[in-house]
Amino acid sequence: MKVKKQYPYDFKTIFGISIQGLISVAGAALMSSMFMVYLTDYSGIGAWGAVLATTVLFVGRIFDAVNDPIQGWIMDNYKGGKWGKYKPFVFASVIGSTVALIFLYNLPDSFAKIPLLAGIWVFFFYFAFDVATSFNAFIPFTRSITDDDVLRSKFFTVSRIVGTCGAIPLGMITTIALAVGDKLGGIKNAIGILTVAMLIPVGAISLVGVACVKEGKHREEGENHERIKFRDIGRMLTQNKAMLTHVLASLFSGFMWTLMTTVEIYYLKWAYCADLTTGAVDNGKLAMLTIVLGMASIVPILFATPFSPILIKKLGSNIKVQILSIGLSAIPCALITVFQYMGILQKNLPLFLVLVFAGGMISGLGYVPATGIWAECIDYNRYKTGKEMGALVQAVRGILEKGQSALAGGIVGSLLIAIGYSVDAKTGDYLGNLSKMPGILNNFGVIMGIIPAVLAVVAVIVYKKMWPITPEIKQAMKEQFEKDQEER
Repeated sequence: MKVKKQYPYDFKTIFGISIQGLISVAGAALMSSMFMVYLTDYSGIGAWGAVLATTVLFVGRIFDAVNDPIQGWIMDNYKGGKWGKYKPFVFASVIGSTVALIFLYNLPDSFAKIPLLAGIWVFFFYFAFDVATSFNAFIPFTRSITDDDVLRSKFFTVSRIVGTCGAIPLGMITTIALAVGDKLGGIKNAIGILTVAMLIPVGAISLVGVACVKEGKHREEGENHERIKFRDIGRMLTQNKAMLTHVLASLFSGFMWTLMTTVEIYYLKWAYCADLTTGAVDNGKLAMLTIVLGMASIVPILFATPFSPILIKKLGSNIKVQILSIGLSAIPCALITVFQYMGILQKNLPLFLVLVFAGGMISGLGYVPATGIWAECIDYNRYKTGKEMGALVQAVRGILEKGQSALAGGIVGSLLIAIGYSVDAKTGDYLGNLSKMPGILNNFGVIMGIIPAVLAVVAVIVYKKMWPITPEIKQAMKEQFEKDQEER
């Protein structure tokens, strides 16, 4: 007779974990793949779109530096209730993210024609999305279920795989809009309609997933609840060397991927789908190649991610797998710049896609250990300070990741502003000075090539020199947590 698995190994928990992050991953895919190109090419704002996008991203990071810690402090100070400590915030995040994204990508035509109104619309809903995502306490929520690194890695793996599958249609909105734009009143209108049609079911599925997961216990919950004070935050920033090391290394490694994903779509469009003598874009070809690029990016992630828990178990820790994946990533990145300056890459689409595929494989290996390390940072904070402060640790992660995305977008935006980048919102054709386009393609080759390769090498050095959780410390943490559990 088959024995029914108990929590947290039961099907309901695994199922809930696997789908609860759909809107988070899909939203991130939508923003990374489309925010810049939507404002610059398809929103109808015109040449001002690059300025607006760059400004929003820059101001947003200043906002995050203040807002994310406040939201983390609010969540950590909540003593928990019927639904748990972090679960209510995850619910709110799903709803808020879905609504904000729908409005962000449905900029009214009447607003697009007036710079002030367009700016207000984009600023408001971008920051509404920003606030909503900051309440997504996925790591402390999931971490509460178990202290076992292997089980955690399985949770992060299923969430990553399902989330990536869910992100595929969102990441292809621009592609589909290019194909059906003529039938839906233009590319801009098509993007708005497709965003609504895809985000509502994704948001609903995420809510079902959150409802299925029973949150575990936390050290500061119920009768044991003690408010987080400023000195506790100071201790976290000074004593949590694991978090400081991971932040510093991720500052380099994470920026590597955001640079690549931000630039890839622009490179694909102008290197392989445009006539640089007239500025005309073959939207049919672009739609097809965008699908191919998406597959070259996503399929290897889906293929490689399941191997992460196996590697973690074999090598013995998240940190070893993380170092391996980041070190390997420098190879395809460096080759992009080499082949671009050799004059090969722009003429060889298969080579470009192979390098993107290789990057996707490495990214697939690295996500689970990187997320597991953030959970370890929360554990280490509990070990050193006696308090988990999971939401505040995740707030640090949020500031870092959103800052990287914004800076990558800012670099590209500044480059586009410098050349007077201007695109027809209806056709996608280039309206600026075409003589500058070969130079910008070379710059794109550097931004998504040698710069990320150097960043990867620096990240590896940081991990190797600074990571504090040795096997001995890991065992001491385990013993301390078991003692805490007995005392409760």
